[in-house]
This record gives sequence, structure tokens and C-alpha cells, in this order.
Amino acid sequence: MRTLILALLLLFSSICIVTAENLSFFSDEKGVIRTVQYPKKASIADDIDSNESPIISASIDPLVILTDEVCNIVVTTAPNVASVTLKIMAGTILHEGLVVETLVLYDDGTHGDQVAGDNKFTINDIYFSFVNSSYFEGSPLISTNWLIENATITYDDNRTEIVELNYYVATKLIKRESYIAPATTIIEEDLQKTDYLINLIVESDPPDYPLDLFSVINRYYNTFQDDRDFLVVEDTFPRPTFRISGYYCSVSNHDQGFNIPIFDNTSVYGSAGRLKGFIKTYNTLNSGLLNHEILHRWAAYLTEIGSIHWNVIQRPSSGFGRFWGAYGEIFHTSERRYRAIFNEPEVFIYNDLELYLMGLITSEDVKWPIQYLINPTFIEASYDQTPYYKDFDSDGIGELFYEQIAATYGQRIPAAGEAQNHFNLGTIVVSPRLLTETEIAYYEMLIREYGKQSSLWSNFWPFAAATGNKAQLTTSLPPLLRNTNITPTILQLLLEE
Repeated sequence: MRTLILALLLLFSSICIVTAENLSFFSDEKGVIRTVQYPKKASIADDIDSNESPIISASIDPLVILTDEVCNIVVTTAPNVASVTLKIMAGTILHEGLVVETLVLYDDGTHGDQVAGDNKFTINDIYFSFVNSSYFEGSPLISTNWLIENATITYDDNRTEIVELNYYVATKLIKRESYIAPATTIIEEDLQKTDYLINLIVESDPPDYPLDLFSVINRYYNTFQDDRDFLVVEDTFPRPTFRISGYYCSVSNHDQGFNIPIFDNTSVYGSAGRLKGFIKTYNTLNSGLLNHEILHRWAAYLTEIGSIHWNVIQRPSSGFGRFWGAYGEIFHTSERRYRAIFNEPEVFIYNDLELYLMGLITSEDVKWPIQYLINPTFIEASYDQTPYYKDFDSDGIGELFYEQIAATYGQRIPAAGEAQNHFNLGTIVVSPRLLTETEIAYYEMLIREYGKQSSLWSNFWPFAAATGNKAQLTTSLPPLLRNTNITPTILQLLLEE
């Protein structure tokens, strides 16, 4: 598994939880063809890195395709690059119907390249072998990543080097038989909406693609009524995935009992006290990630057992997912060594402790005590066969009771029955151009399904279902503000819907 860096970012006294991958490495072997791993600096700023590699970005175009369509691979490079050949993880990519492991890209106006000499190297007629994987049976949407292992680069001065990349490219498809065309309305030249999301054009430059999130979120509130508890900003700019999936930024809190102070910074973002927080995702939007990030509204801030995520606790599931500290079983193996068994299968369902912190069940509904490892230090993990496990050095197994939580952090206020249990989510997809009909359909289908009480889709966890239907989430957008800059003809059509 990849090493993950967890960081706490304080922004206008808001609590932002950022998960990034450590990709700091360097090798400089001299020679006619040298292998180089350029330093990539994982940061906890709004966007994730400064990349000195000649490969600036890689993506598929368009962002989403139907399962009976093909797409292009587009690699943006530094200006002094003359040619690019990619080494792809075996068995993932088909070119012209054949499985390939190397791909020559073009910047000469052929093979799907739009503009010759603009350092956007392209290859067309690309398809993906994983489309028929059994993992995606039962789901109309396919979202995964494929790996560029390295790139052979020739420069303008005829130097050649192999650049180690380990660059995961986000890929999204809709099964043709499940496709639902969205009803899309253009609000302004740079803004379109459906019933479930808005798509906003944002200009941003590689390699970092910085975004002014304050402006993006304020733009939402200039367009729609202020009734959202959470906003999600999906960033579609071409960054490598698995380096950061997303983060949650807390904007206000008026509840007690889970070790978060009372504060309100909603006015900074354009809300008048309603917004709890926003989620930023990096071309990675999915139901599990949403459940994970929404849980950061309440967890995991109990210092005995959490430090942003759970340390090592015993619980049958977690809204964070199985790789973030909640294990099905914890036991002693030898001396100071303890083993934590991962929950099977992977689910993003809130456990009883999480539901209590969310204000959805009472303390009497939690199975106490919470068992946890005291001062755990990771030793090693096994992912070769199920069940997966991690071994830790620890001072022992501790037990946390409700009385300890109440004494240290206070009672949950408001308590279950009085705490909010119906939430509203607004979705903003930012992109360098307006999304196509197919691209926006992908997000429309996903967000619509996420707001349901249950889903028949495989590997999909609507928020309500993850809470055991103890809470509900509305994902359809509120009405437009009447002063929105929209042509009378379109406004009339909207009012007639």
C-alpha cells in the first residue's frame, strides 16, 4: 500500500482534512538514456504539488465516454519535448482493438492531435479492458484508474531519458444501456446546470491548477438559495489520482460532544449561517468518498482513538471505509505485537459510534466499550490474501466507555431526536470548458443516486443507506435566485418545469 500523509490544515479557523500521497523521490543516473524520478512535492495547500517532470499532465479526452465509444489519451509536456512514448500497466489499454503496453503519442496534428506543436501529445482510438470486469457488474457507471508506469522522452536537443511516473489516470464511463441524457440549461457563458449539479468553467494553469475556492463557492451562492449544509466541488483538471482523493473543510459548527469548537465562518463563503462545510474532490467523486468526507463533519477527533481518522479501533464498519482505522477484530499475537483484521468486504457504512457522534442515535444505542490499541505503531501489512491485516506495536488494548467521552468532551448536544437528520448537498463540477452532455450525465446520474434512500447499484452507498436510514440527504438543487443573470427565454422555460 502507498504511504499516506494525513495533515490538518487551518483555513480561516476552518478545519480542512487533506489526504495526500508522499511522492518525494529522486534518482539521477547519467547516461545517454537515463531513468529519472522527478520530485513531486505533496502539499496541504488547495492544490497538491509542484511537478518538475517534463510530463505536466495526462488525461483521457473526453472526460467521460459511453462503453461503446473510444477516446484519446492526451499528455501535456514541457516545451522542449520532441516525442513521448508511454509504458502502460499490462492488460489495461486497448489501441485499435489490441491490448498494448506501449503507446507512441503525436503532436503533429494526426492520431487525434488537435493542434500541431502545442506540446499536447495525443493518441486516439483508445479503449479499456477493465470495462468488462465483474467488479462493475450491477453498476451503470464505471470509475477507475489506470497506470502510466513511465515515459520515454526525447528532447529537442536529441537527449533521451526514461521518466518514471507511476501516474494514475482517472477514467469514467457510462454503460450505453443505462445512459440517461441530462436536461441541461445554460445560465451564463461559463455556467450550466441540471437538476442535480452546476458546471462552472474555471481557468487554471498547470502544473498545480490552483483554484480560488472562495470565488467558486460564492458563485454558487450568487446563483442559488442558501439552503445547503454541504457543498462538493469536483475538480476535473488532469492530475494523477491516488495522490489525493479529496478533503473536507469545516465552515461552521454549533454542535458539541465530539471535540470540535463552536465557530461560524459561513459569511466568507457566501452563506448566512447554514453551510456546515465543503468537500473538494480531485476527479474522484464517488459515493464512498462522499460518505468518508461527510463523516469528517463529526469524526474522528476523540484524541484517545482518533487523529482525523480512527487510529486502530474495533468496529464492524466505518463511513471512512475499511482502510482508515476501523477493524473487524483486534488481538494480541506476541509480546508487544497486535494484529488488526480488516473488515470484509469494503463498505462505507457508518458504525454505531459514528452515528452517535453524528447525533443520529443515543449513547444507549452504542455497544460499549470501544476497544482500541494504545499508542499503536505500524509494523507491517498483508494484502496477499483475505482477510487483510495490519500488525502494530502497541502498549496494549484499551477500552473507551461513554462516561469517559462525556466527561472529556461533554454530552452530544443536540442529542439524537433533536439533532439535524435531514441534510442538503449541492454539487459543483469545475472544468476548463463546459462539460459535454455525456460528461455531465455521469455526474447527474451519480448525484441523483447518492440522494436516494437505497440503491441497487453494486459498490454504491447512498448517504441515507449508510446511516441505516437514520438520516436523509437531498441532492437536487434548490431554485435559482430571481436576480440570476439568465435570459428571459430560459427563465421562462425554467419556471414552466
